[in-house]
Amino acid sequence: MLHLDIKYLNLISPHLEGFTQKKRDLWNFRCPYCGDSHKKKTKKRGFIYKKGNGLFYKCFNCDVSTTFYKFLEYVDPSLAKEYSLERYFEGGSKFGNYTKPEFNFSKPKFKSRVDTDISLPTISSLPETHFAKKYVLDRKIPKGSHKHLYFSDDFKQFVLSVKPDYEKTLIDNDPRLIIPFRDESGKLLFLQGRALNSNPLRYITIRINENSLKLFGLDRVNKKERIFVTEGPIDSLFLKNAVATADANLAVAEFLGKDKIVLVNDNEPRNIHIVKQIKKYIDNGFNICLFPEFVKFKDINEMVLGGMSKPQIQRIIEENTFSGMRAELEFNKWKKV
Repeated sequence: MLHLDIKYLNLISPHLEGFTQKKRDLWNFRCPYCGDSHKKKTKKRGFIYKKGNGLFYKCFNCDVSTTFYKFLEYVDPSLAKEYSLERYFEGGSKFGNYTKPEFNFSKPKFKSRVDTDISLPTISSLPETHFAKKYVLDRKIPKGSHKHLYFSDDFKQFVLSVKPDYEKTLIDNDPRLIIPFRDESGKLLFLQGRALNSNPLRYITIRINENSLKLFGLDRVNKKERIFVTEGPIDSLFLKNAVATADANLAVAEFLGKDKIVLVNDNEPRNIHIVKQIKKYIDNGFNICLFPEFVKFKDINEMVLGGMSKPQIQRIIEENTFSGMRAELEFNKWKKV
């Protein structure tokens, strides 16, 4: 299966900082587990190498040593699922260093078009030269999420097509990135449009279901695992098992289980509103993330654009999640107001 490992290594390579091929069967980059040195960005101590009929990973800084599948699963779980499926159909059951894919042949549930379908092109279907596709790529939004995002060249007409009784004023010919909010069954609850031009109103959120909770990602979250709650929907796409509230009030996700969720506000220690919100979360017993001082970026997307990898950000969040008295102590060190 060496050819398959190399194929997926090339697919994941844009997400590996400093990726280079040193020899025919040896590749080098900054370790996504430990992040390598924070002082010397040129340090690259992560290696992919050939062993037998497959590839393996080794870091000479944090000593992580694992199979290529486990490495791929850590860096990009969605791509790992594609890998396991392709390997299975190529006879991967003969090898023991990967997880056999699960197949679900349950009878599909049919829902009405209004609840599930959006009659717009997905970002994944647009050509690379399309300005909406370029916007998404420039923000480094994970490609696995492109099929869940849409493009509208006239936001007003699109909104009126799904909600004819919408009464607020919208302008004509307003191109936007469309971010759908769905419930666990896929039912459309909200639509958010992100401006792709100079419109000063960057985000517009439209309520489709009057009795619904504004929470992005419910259709993809695993409630059995720890759930990360961010402000921005785009930020949530960079984390494992995350939802977003589309505003600073992250506590609306409490129904998912207070002990299960981690609230990840924007990193704004000088913003009095954010500071007050986080203090309230701590007083109410939530798990909260407080970014360490060396993280200078405001939100997760800015961290990615600033050169930080998804695994590195995930690790920082997990290592800087606190509750109770420890959260109070770290909060007092974090805030700047």
